[in-house]
Amino acid sequence: MAPVRPGHSVTVEFRVDGGPVKELVAAPEWRNLASGQRVYKALLPRPPTGALEVLPVLRFAGQPVSPRLFDGRAAFGAPASRSAAATLPSPAWSWSTKFVGTMTATVGRQNVGEGPDGLRIDWLIDEGRFAGPEIEAVVLPGAADFMRIRRDGLAIVDVRACLETADGARIYAAYGGALDLGPDGYSRALGGQFATFPPLVVTPTFETSDPRLRWLNRVRCFGVGRVDTHALTYVFDVYAVEVGQRASGHSGPQQRRSF
Repeated sequence: MAPVRPGHSVTVEFRVDGGPVKELVAAPEWRNLASGQRVYKALLPRPPTGALEVLPVLRFAGQPVSPRLFDGRAAFGAPASRSAAATLPSPAWSWSTKFVGTMTATVGRQNVGEGPDGLRIDWLIDEGRFAGPEIEAVVLPGAADFMRIRRDGLAIVDVRACLETADGARIYAAYGGALDLGPDGYSRALGGQFATFPPLVVTPTFETSDPRLRWLNRVRCFGVGRVDTHALTYVFDVYAVEVGQRASGHSGPQQRRSF
């Protein structure tokens, strides 16, 4: 896959003899820095018997951005029948994204320890900055990520922060989400070891009383990026989701919304 971008992932959809579509998560095998390509690998659970259809699906922040096996386009094997494809569900609403800004932060580690719900580590934000087309601010002291690492290696993000612009506007920012440390992430984290560059997906919300920035109170966002676990820094891009009109092929009243 090229180019490699934060938030990209790959799944593999497959089915046998026109049966139900199943999905596997493909793991990154290696990355060629010179060419900007990354190779992903997924293994079928067992050698299937019958006509096999397989299709890799590129995803961005968990959403498919390439054709799916539901579309009737298979990498090899018999294509899905027209009658079956016609009855499969499709998106009801169109949507798009608007870039809001990029969060960059450096953190310090504060170990809490194992609890009944997993390993807890507080990551105190030493310094941070949020910059975008309509806003630029720094992270004030006191911000932190109160992270819980599950035993399956998924780290649950829980951040609270206060941002301040150069002219004194204050913005409360909060975001949950997940940092994927890998299947062995829990045992590695117990020993103070972490995956080198794990992917980060979060859902920020903002609150402010400043009249110039009150539009932030209404946006619903997602953020995608990665964490440098050696340098203890992270960077993610924030996008606002904008919902459009009813997608073609769906009946019902169409309502136009402005943003």
